[in-house]
Amino acid sequence: MRIKQIILPAMCCLPLLSGCTSYQSSSMAAWQIKPVTSIRNSTEEPGAYYQLGRYYQGQNRYEQAALAYRKALAANNNFVEARNGLGVIYSLQGKYAEAIEVLKVAVQQSPKSAHIYNNLGYAYYLQGQNKEAVTALQEAAKLDPGNQRALNNLGLAYAKAGDNADSIVALTKAIKATETVLTAPETASRNASQTPADHSGLSVAASAPQSLALPGGVINRTLAPTIPQVESQVKAVQVAPNVYELHEQHVMSIQSADTRSTSPIKLEIANGNGVTGMAKRVKQFLHGQGYVTERLTNQKPFRVQITQIQYRNGHQLEAQRLQSSLPKQASLVQNDGMHANINVRLVLGRNIAENIAFFDGKQDKIRLAFNER
Repeated sequence: MRIKQIILPAMCCLPLLSGCTSYQSSSMAAWQIKPVTSIRNSTEEPGAYYQLGRYYQGQNRYEQAALAYRKALAANNNFVEARNGLGVIYSLQGKYAEAIEVLKVAVQQSPKSAHIYNNLGYAYYLQGQNKEAVTALQEAAKLDPGNQRALNNLGLAYAKAGDNADSIVALTKAIKATETVLTAPETASRNASQTPADHSGLSVAASAPQSLALPGGVINRTLAPTIPQVESQVKAVQVAPNVYELHEQHVMSIQSADTRSTSPIKLEIANGNGVTGMAKRVKQFLHGQGYVTERLTNQKPFRVQITQIQYRNGHQLEAQRLQSSLPKQASLVQNDGMHANINVRLVLGRNIAENIAFFDGKQDKIRLAFNER
């Protein structure tokens, strides 16, 4: 009887869980609520597992999140957002082939969902399947023509595939869409006296379903007729519950790139590759460059392939500065569900383990080798 009394209120609280994967305001403190992992059979069981997956995802506990999403699908194989969430988790873990297979099924089940096509295009892009990425992102942009993120992503995918003319066209449309979004707060303020106050967030994207995001193209506001320079780094931006979108980094930072200065990094280093002592070595190396590490953690089961730099909203420049200090490219991932005292989180992947000597005081020699390439 005691167990049932605990489970019922806890289940009622699950929809209120916040962080980077919740529809609710960021003022809701997800870390204050402990999830109930023992879920009894009921008509709401798939939804309960889905909410649990969202909670774990907000805590960066990807294995637990994936398990919860799989249980939701086991209870209801047609639960599209649970399948989308599973694909997102695989992408965040660097399991792009698995993500593609999951998301291909998701778009078959929900062929009108632009955000799922975005996620599929994201996985294709990172897998190096540029043609397939373009096709998926074209469909996302077709389904939602005013979606700046879909257009950003499509522009990057075009450029990666060598289609620079179409890339510029897509990125031009993305900038126009961005300007529309940036003027939205002004319109809202003019109508404030006529409508109730809205404390739910900044943008329309924040209330849409979940997409994964990718930067790389460098766009000038005036759109000079030059070919965008596309890098291979990735920024995964979570904009709503289980909705990530690929978007080009510079476009998304137009509003603040010229005015926001970097602030001290409250850094966490997580060992995601399983190399013994790797996080400590990186901490010592970064300490020599002026970084102060607040936390050292492990991200089990140590299957992270590509190093990630996760950052809170408003700390992108700090993340970029940290990125430039590393010997291997790291993906940039906006994540507002980190530990309360952390604003940047470095998750070490297997790709950076190949350069372990870089963190043992041999960086000068290694840099010279890089410069010769």
